[in-house]
Amino acid sequence: MLGAFVGDCYCKLDDLKDESIDAILDVECLCYNPFDKSKIILEKCFNKLKQGGVMLSITFADGTWGLKGKEVDYHAVLPKEGPLANTGICRYTTLDDISRLYKLKNNVITNVGKIDWYLDIENKEKVIKEWVIELKKVKRQ
Repeated sequence: MLGAFVGDCYCKLDDLKDESIDAILDVECLCYNPFDKSKIILEKCFNKLKQGGVMLSITFADGTWGLKGKEVDYHAVLPKEGPLANTGICRYTTLDDISRLYKLKNNVITNVGKIDWYLDIENKEKVIKEWVIELKKVKRQ
C-alpha cells in the first residue's frame, strides 16, 4: 500500500502506528525545521519504520545559492535571493552535520551523496547543492 501525507510531519507522524512503514522519502522537508526539531522528527520517523525499513533524505547543503546571510538559528537563514527567496527560514546541512543529525541508536547511514545543480553554468555562482542521504533502520545499538 502506498501512502503519503502533506503537512507538519512533526505532528502527523504521531498519527501513524510504530513499526508500520517500509520507507520514508524526505525531499527538502527537514531543512525547513530547526536543527533540534529535525532531530526529533528523525527519531519519530525511525520509530514508525519497520525493522529493515529505509529512509531517503534530500536536503540543502552548505553553499546553496541564497543560503547565506545572518543565521537566525543553527545554519538557518532567511533566503533573500535565488529560488529559496521568501520561502521562510531554511537550514543548510554540512557534511559534519549529517552524522550529528541523522545518526540515531536505531539506524545506520548507508550512503551519502551530493548533487550540484548549476543554474548559471557560465559563472558557476548560482548553484543548488543537495545532500542525498540513505539510511536503514536496525535494532537499537
